[in-house]
Amino acid sequence: MSRLVSDALAELIAMKASGEITSEEFIAARDRLRNGDGVQAPARSDAPLTATGESTATARSQPSSAKAAETVAKKPPRLRKTAAVIGVTFVALWIFGSFSGRTVYKRADYGAAWPYPNYDTATVRCETKTFGSTDRPIATVELGGVTYGLNGAARGIAGYPDPSPVEAPGKAAIASTRQAMIDDALANLCHWQQ
Repeated sequence: MSRLVSDALAELIAMKASGEITSEEFIAARDRLRNGDGVQAPARSDAPLTATGESTATARSQPSSAKAAETVAKKPPRLRKTAAVIGVTFVALWIFGSFSGRTVYKRADYGAAWPYPNYDTATVRCETKTFGSTDRPIATVELGGVTYGLNGAARGIAGYPDPSPVEAPGKAAIASTRQAMIDDALANLCHWQQ
């Protein structure tokens, strides 16, 4: 893309923002850019403005609707390319788990077996961290903005607090749900094999 083309688009945007051209003129000029019908870069003028906000120098030389359409060049494709690159990057990160995998559990899905009675959701995360020369899975649960350690490595070497004080006491179904969350985090989020 030539510098003239990118300068023309920037100048067109500046002209609209400053009131030198109307919204209709901007749209017509932008459409001409999209169609590749532009002929030259817009030229700003320091001449006084008319009552309609148009430069007196430009108003004398051409009608206002033609002015904007003829003063722009082809729309730069760089914006579309940039958007495509960002989109592809986001999808790749999502597919390959670089957003540090997580699973959100909901009380409604577990009924009486829900281990966290004061919270409606629990966000479980897992990441592998290296301590010395050893890799360890760190499984955590976020409850009400506080992150707790689910497994021994998370509570021990990683230093997360134990979630026991916020868990429902006793029932085997609750312990089973909690263990299923830990197992799922290790296997599916950390891809940890025991």
